[in-house]
Amino acid sequence: MAVLEVTKYTVVGFVAFLVLNQPGIAQSPYTEKALVGTDVVLPCDYNQANDGTTILITWSVDVAGTPENLYVRQQGSSGNSVTPPSQYVGRVELDGETNLRLSSVVIDDEQAYRCVVTASINSPTTDVNLLTFVQPQKPTITVTPSSVDQSNVPVGTNLTLTCSSTGGRPPADLTWTVSTNGGTATSLQPSSNTTTTDSQGVGDSTVTIDTTISDNSEYTCTSTGPVPIVEDSASVSLKVQGAGVSNGLTAGAIAGIVIGVLGGVALIGIGIALLVIKKPCSK
Repeated sequence: MAVLEVTKYTVVGFVAFLVLNQPGIAQSPYTEKALVGTDVVLPCDYNQANDGTTILITWSVDVAGTPENLYVRQQGSSGNSVTPPSQYVGRVELDGETNLRLSSVVIDDEQAYRCVVTASINSPTTDVNLLTFVQPQKPTITVTPSSVDQSNVPVGTNLTLTCSSTGGRPPADLTWTVSTNGGTATSLQPSSNTTTTDSQGVGDSTVTIDTTISDNSEYTCTSTGPVPIVEDSASVSLKVQGAGVSNGLTAGAIAGIVIGVLGGVALIGIGIALLVIKKPCSK
């Protein structure tokens, strides 16, 4: 009769088999957002008090429907024990005990990621969807016709103002406002709005307004987008020809005019008085 020799290695192996094959505890998926060129930390849910001691940490990414290991660390070891897909080489490392840091984010990092922590009590599973964004270029403004002197615009001049921003993912959302004579800015309705995108969702935006100049005005084009895209803007100031001549006198000039007028009135009064005095009395 065969006798099964039970050693400590057999027991350890059996326990490891049970732990590694117990069902994972799935957490609600996270959605993380990152700008291209920045670093992002993907969260992995793990609580030592509830889940026990970690035995194995596995991060994977869904590449074309196939999960591939990104980072695997076994208990007692340091560093990554697997070679990640080529596009991730040199860009993945653990942040803390279980979170994954992905550096120098690129557009194609927009994938579904999964972390599985194999622990002595539970094996929590965390799903993370990463969304990648590209910061649009700062808006630029073009005034048509270009021959117009923006510091001396004739009243009634018709102008076309075009605002453009390139290279955003998604393309920039552009809006126009105008402030007249230093007043509160008000929104303007564009006369045209165009957007183009490439196969990766990167695109350009252009918004045009037609306006008739009647007062000193500052036109501002603002570029916005979803977080983490940062708002940006550009402005152009248009000064009406002759504006401020009647209202632009300095206090000294006004005082000089008043004194001159008063002096003139006084001289006229003195002249009249002299004429009266010199007039011969009638006999």
